[in-house]
Amino acid sequence: MKTLRNIGIAAVIVAGVLTLGLGYYGFVPGLSTLLGSAKPRDLKVEPTPQDLKSARAKTGIAFGELPKGLPAAVSLEFSGRKDVAPISPTAN
Repeated sequence: MKTLRNIGIAAVIVAGVLTLGLGYYGFVPGLSTLLGSAKPRDLKVEPTPQDLKSARAKTGIAFGELPKGLPAAVSLEFSGRKDVAPISPTAN
């Protein structure tokens, strides 16, 4: 009888830990909000001007000033084509 009680207590503890873990990661609706894991976090990452320059150089996209009064519907225009190399699964 004592063994059966211990197994029951262990099962309840495992189920509780599993529920809390799955809830924290968002698999149990509402529980992640209650645990506070659904809020966005500020990672304190601030890109430098060199990062922007490097990204623009790598993409090869030309950026320019738009004329005043240009409607939003025509403010973005795609032209030309740039082939990209496939990403290998081992690349970091």
